[in-house]
Amino acid sequence: MRRVLVALVLVSAVLLSGCSLLDKILDLWNDPGGGGGIGGVTFVEMIVNYGFTADVEQFNHTTASQPIVASIPSMSPLMFDPSTTTYTATTALDAEPYVQITITLDSSGSMITYLHAFIRQTYGSSPERTRIDQIYAHDIPYDRVEGLTTFYRIDVDDLGWSGLDVVEYKDWMTALHTEQNPTEWISKNLPAQSYFDADLGRYIEIEFRQ
Repeated sequence: MRRVLVALVLVSAVLLSGCSLLDKILDLWNDPGGGGGIGGVTFVEMIVNYGFTADVEQFNHTTASQPIVASIPSMSPLMFDPSTTTYTATTALDAEPYVQITITLDSSGSMITYLHAFIRQTYGSSPERTRIDQIYAHDIPYDRVEGLTTFYRIDVDDLGWSGLDVVEYKDWMTALHTEQNPTEWISKNLPAQSYFDADLGRYIEIEFRQ
């Protein structure tokens, strides 16, 4: 009975005050925690940035050292699972670019305990090319807040860090090559962590934007 009375009061209030109150009520129902994220903060975008130098192999059997630099934006609404403190964002399969990001934080939000980011995109013309960048990593600490953006970062100052699991880079001429037979790709002669450790300009930085 009490629930019925509360519902009648809410309906009456909405009728008297217009749609703005209804919007607020719906917001509370859809987001009972008041934030949609750790500490009640709602983030709307994630961007995974990283850069370091690695050996890149070419389809003509040559190898050259070159920068591997990527910036992977979420490109779709963020989903937050409070039971695992995990953020996810995935575009439609036919989206351009196609992006997947999964980031899990510890319960305090002070550390990224799991990171996976993937992007496939086409660019250029005559010839058109396709590129894939992908990273798996863990244990990336909170770094700073600037305005409405929270940063987690690893760079040359973080001596002994060993949380880089996999980095994938592939690039190919769309008309002539494929993902399985790309034009160039990061060499597997060394693990990603070894390439990362050897570069004095190395960084991994994740942005959470409100």
